[in-house]
Amino acid sequence: MASVRYAVQPAGRGRRGPVPTLVVEQVSKSSTVDIGVFAHDEVKNIRNVLRSLMATQAGSGARRRISVFSSSKDGTNEAVEELAHADRRVRLVREQTRQGKAASINLFLQSSAADICVVVSADVVPDEEAVDALVGALSNPTVGLAGATVIPTNPADTFFGFVSHLLWRLHGRFGKVGEMIAFKRGLVPSITGTTSVDEAFVQAAVGNKGMKTACVPDAVVWNGGPDNIVDFMRQRSRIFSGHVKLALQFGAKMPTMDSGFVKNAAGFAVQESGKIRRRAGFSVWKGAVWLALAATLEVLARFYGIVSLALKGEDTVWKQVRSGRAPLGTNGSDPVGAA
Repeated sequence: MASVRYAVQPAGRGRRGPVPTLVVEQVSKSSTVDIGVFAHDEVKNIRNVLRSLMATQAGSGARRRISVFSSSKDGTNEAVEELAHADRRVRLVREQTRQGKAASINLFLQSSAADICVVVSADVVPDEEAVDALVGALSNPTVGLAGATVIPTNPADTFFGFVSHLLWRLHGRFGKVGEMIAFKRGLVPSITGTTSVDEAFVQAAVGNKGMKTACVPDAVVWNGGPDNIVDFMRQRSRIFSGHVKLALQFGAKMPTMDSGFVKNAAGFAVQESGKIRRRAGFSVWKGAVWLALAATLEVLARFYGIVSLALKGEDTVWKQVRSGRAPLGTNGSDPVGAA
């Protein structure tokens, strides 16, 4: 797979401390951008998502549209319509039946003629600068896909909060994107409607076109992770089964499945867990035990994902995990232990 983590160079202190910054050309103000938000019963968080996305484009001269694709029955649609009345850039696309995020993304791609498409789930909150940072990365001619930096809202001094922070840090190390991505529309006319790992499919499609993936440190998206073993195992196993299916069907391996990950993951995990431990303020021994438990759970989840794929096939329409879905009011803040 041709997709790789885009080169970064050290820069000064950002809002969350010293961070690397992508060296890219200034994005063209004439670029058109369509933002697809994908929701199913997200009334508690949909306003947070849309207000952040509406704010991020306030100073931009480019045409931007926010389309919310929703099969919700809990009041999400009414909340979107309320905001759409106040901002004509927002529109609601009602889906009568829930067919999975991949099917909704294809509806979005069919309806878009923009230069750049942004895909974001309705259970996260993007930083107000995230869209501009992603679009800016795409102004580099070698980059076809830009992924946000995911920061969990879970406290890192709890076990599953620690695990969420660790996993997303490792994803960033190996160039795996998720939760919020932007890509050049012409590279991805559609995705397979049966995939459960849409971001991975887009990353593979872009890599197959010989284009790079950029992990953008300044494009922050806040995400609530699972906080119990049942939700963790369900989420991690279905993601891995989706990646295995993608590799079997299209020959596309994610960065966290290749030999480089197996070779370097342990060392990187020790480094990143140490950073999380020091920030959260718990002992070295607790950090070591938690790291060992996290590795064990990840191995078990991957094994269960393979067994589930073999017995039941890929789960295209995900059952929502119950934890990690509380309202996310963290936009622009820094949860304890996040940095």
